[in-house]
Amino acid sequence: MTSPSNGAKRPAITLQFACPSTGELIQFQLVGTADLVRERWNRELRRKCPHCKTRHRFIFKDGYLLDGQERLVSVAALVGQERLVKAAERKLAKDG
Repeated sequence: MTSPSNGAKRPAITLQFACPSTGELIQFQLVGTADLVRERWNRELRRKCPHCKTRHRFIFKDGYLLDGQERLVSVAALVGQERLVKAAERKLAKDG
């Protein structure tokens, strides 16, 4: 992402969640670093799903981040996140 004032690149992160209906990954592009996620740990994100066309709500801490090598890193190791892990595995296998 580019800053409009000086053309310098601003850090960006990709936060991912699984669609509750289809299990497909939904990506959020955010300007900031992993610190942004820590600061907004319990805050909510809302987005219209590109897969099922429903508006979903997600909490930052329940998502996954893409690291610099396109690997998914858990924002929080939470019990019951199997659907999210399976969606990520399907995406990685498909893009593999």
